[in-house]
Amino acid sequence: MKIDFVFVVLVYRNTHDLKDFFESFDVPNSKIIIVNSFYDLESEQEFKHIADTHNADFLSVSNQGYGYGNNRGCEHALRHYDFRFLIISNPDIKIQRLSLSALQPVATSIVAPKITTLKGKNQNPLMPFSLGRLNRWKYLTFRNHRRFVFLLFCIWARLCRIAFFSFFFLFGKKYTQIYAAHGAFVIIPRSIVEQLHPIYNEEMFLFCEEEQLAQLAGKHRIKTVYLPAIKIVHKENGSMSFLSESTFELTRKSFMILYETWFK
Repeated sequence: MKIDFVFVVLVYRNTHDLKDFFESFDVPNSKIIIVNSFYDLESEQEFKHIADTHNADFLSVSNQGYGYGNNRGCEHALRHYDFRFLIISNPDIKIQRLSLSALQPVATSIVAPKITTLKGKNQNPLMPFSLGRLNRWKYLTFRNHRRFVFLLFCIWARLCRIAFFSFFFLFGKKYTQIYAAHGAFVIIPRSIVEQLHPIYNEEMFLFCEEEQLAQLAGKHRIKTVYLPAIKIVHKENGSMSFLSESTFELTRKSFMILYETWFK
């Protein structure tokens, strides 16, 4: 029997988010694959117990980052299940609306749903447009450790999103093409998973994976679309918390890999 949705849920250390995920989960004809980026035996045993309780598959992998863990989950899904859509999902989300009928018009695209934080902030599209030639300036900013200039790029990205939503609502579209989808919940048809796998660059530990997927999809002429008919709440209370300096350094390293892979 074909499964409608296979979820790949990457976890690390924090078991509370996964318990909440299963408490609110109500998606028929679906399968969940829990991928644990190993932290210690205690958390691994609890993650496995949660997975077993809810009849979910469980994989334990070394902690080599977002891309590495999710790629292992995608491999497992392709090897073991006949599915229509694969969903890369954070554990700290709640699904408000997800259906095959809503996905029908965009069934040959990567889908970015409406993701709303508990404070009401829209997180999709992560990037409505590519930075284009500005990527070189961003690269130089990171290479020279210019944190202040990087903040200007963050402001620019926010202004782009404001402009996007203004036009989106003005023209009353049901969905539209974007550049990059937020990585907390992204929906990918099986045919695209097969075509793009491995989806993520495993040299990146954290951050910029969304742009990696956007560039890979663009290379294969695959569209990414924003579809607000699918609705997700993102709680944003995950297990990893970085000081701003550490966040900047992780982002810096990942973007330099991204740039040198796709733009340089």
